[in-house]
Amino acid sequence: MRVVCPIDAPLHVLTWHLLPAGVAAVLSGALGTTWLGRWALSAGLSRSQRPG
Repeated sequence: MRVVCPIDAPLHVLTWHLLPAGVAAVLSGALGTTWLGRWALSAGLSRSQRPG
């Protein structure tokens, strides 16, 4: 399915379409892992500080 880009050259598709999508996926995963790790730690600390 062609959306906007009329260029079918394999190097163009890899460089301008697949590579940025892969980088975005990796960065999103790393950011999510970091955020969830910090969130879990802060939730654990607040629970351990509560009495009972």
